[in-house]
Amino acid sequence: TAFLFKKYNGHRFNKQTLLEIAALGLVILSMALTASQEFRMLLPPYYPVGAWTIWSGSCIPMAVLIYVMAVGGGKVSKALSNRVIVYLGEISFSLYLVHLTMLCIFMVYAQSLPSSFAGFSIYIAASIAMSALLYHAIENPCRRIIKSLYSRFKKPNVLPRPLRENPSPER
Repeated sequence: TAFLFKKYNGHRFNKQTLLEIAALGLVILSMALTASQEFRMLLPPYYPVGAWTIWSGSCIPMAVLIYVMAVGGGKVSKALSNRVIVYLGEISFSLYLVHLTMLCIFMVYAQSLPSSFAGFSIYIAASIAMSALLYHAIENPCRRIIKSLYSRFKKPNVLPRPLRENPSPER
């Protein structure tokens, strides 16, 4: 996907919004098919193509979606470039790390909440808040430390001096 993006220099298409919607639909369709028991029954379970289709079948449609969204210019990609959405994307790794722990905590106290919707809303808000805290307190500082260590220990981009063809003996 990155190779195509570089090769075609992020070429935009005439109907970029329509292409974004189609790519998104293709991803949803491929994920729905691979999740469908009826579709899985059509594929032999240990046949390599069948197994790949079940476990990784949506990777090609996802690559198409990534390319189309990276090109941008459509209404869907513009909506996803909203500052709040971008920030949620930045803290998503922290959310991935914390969501199961938060779910286990909330399952213990879920019975004392007034409704399942209230419990779910509190769970979502608390998970996002904890993710933001981890992102700013741990992930970002660690990223800065790693980048500074990398730049400190990175080899210089200086070419060595060429050896002389007839070295004279040193005296």
